[in-house]
Amino acid sequence: MALQLVSLAEARGAPLVSDRGGALRTAADELDPQIVFRSFTHDSVAQVAIGDMRVELPEGRDIPLASSAHVVRNVVPAFFSADRSQVVFEREGKVRVLDIATRRIEDRGAGISPRLIPFTQSFIFLRERAVTPTAAGDEVVYDVLLSSFASDDAAVVGEIRAMQRDDQHRGESPVRWMVVSDSGDGFELRADGMQPFPLRPTLWESGGALPGFPGQP
Repeated sequence: MALQLVSLAEARGAPLVSDRGGALRTAADELDPQIVFRSFTHDSVAQVAIGDMRVELPEGRDIPLASSAHVVRNVVPAFFSADRSQVVFEREGKVRVLDIATRRIEDRGAGISPRLIPFTQSFIFLRERAVTPTAAGDEVVYDVLLSSFASDDAAVVGEIRAMQRDDQHRGESPVRWMVVSDSGDGFELRADGMQPFPLRPTLWESGGALPGFPGQP
């Protein structure tokens, strides 16, 4: 039960815990795959790390995901599907989906910070659209895209505005550490310095579209 609760929190964007060797890894049973991140640069004050991200298999060769993944506040930009057969991840400014059994990787296009939508086969990610300098920092507007492990389509379903500041986390965007939180009528994306984005309604269909998102009929 405890392992399931930790895995659920991680799937919503919770920070990962370092193992004895200093690597960040997802919680898993001994026979389950794990997403593992090992940094080669780490700023403990800014809480920003860059390093190797991969899937470790209990019996088999590792599957590399990204050689220079950006991790802020220990939030790794990669998540398993509910059955742990697929991984959505960010690499070189694009969002991709890995099928673990076949090792096939599908491209979902430009974007960062994928997050799972609980109890579905769907996920969202963000694509930068505009940057406006202000006295407080850069206001960044992102399109929010909805996609699925079951389909290679990705559709814009709304927008998020975030304030990116040079004096916070080495100028990394708040969307790097956003989490999926419970709200009164479903879920929402939240982070300090970011406009909340509601994930509604609670019509959870495996691999299906979710009508009613902001900006979508």
